[in-house]
Amino acid sequence: MNVGLVIGNGGSLAEMPLEFLKRYPSIGSNHIFLLEGFTPTFYTAIDPMGLATDFESRLANMHCIKLLGRRVFNRFSPKNVLRIETGKDGFSKNLFQTKACEGWTVTYFNLQLAYYLKWDVVLLVGVDHWAKGNQSHFVDNYIQQDFEDSDMNDLTLPYYNMAKAMFEKAGRTIVNLSKWSALDVFEKQDIGLW
Repeated sequence: MNVGLVIGNGGSLAEMPLEFLKRYPSIGSNHIFLLEGFTPTFYTAIDPMGLATDFESRLANMHCIKLLGRRVFNRFSPKNVLRIETGKDGFSKNLFQTKACEGWTVTYFNLQLAYYLKWDVVLLVGVDHWAKGNQSHFVDNYIQQDFEDSDMNDLTLPYYNMAKAMFEKAGRTIVNLSKWSALDVFEKQDIGLW
């Protein structure tokens, strides 16, 4: 069975043991490089808003496979990355052949990548699904700018439901291990089971 991690940047990630994060192949995004002692197997970013001013140098220092959405690729000049075209709707089973949907969250993009990688079980960690400015991330200095609370989480739910349906149709599953997560679309389990 192929098991992989889709890592969000929520506050619960701070309590996740590094040895657990290193146990499985992983997809991390945005400012995951601020998590000391950890580099994901795959790195993604689809929205250039809020990315660190030193994004390109940090990206260059990450030794992993990097996939950037068109909007990030167009704003920065990254080297040694794969450019992924994104569109508005759907679920891409192969994001190298058809446009991947952003679904209002990089986590949805990452679920499409996990599907392409043929992961039978996707474990969500750090996907807290609530936003309260800097308090909603695993480190205090995560965001370079302030932002207001929003209803963005409501916009993501149809996409998460679509991901769940696509995985289940293929006989695969998505499990949420994120402590305190407000995301109820996926079955919640304790890290101890994995």
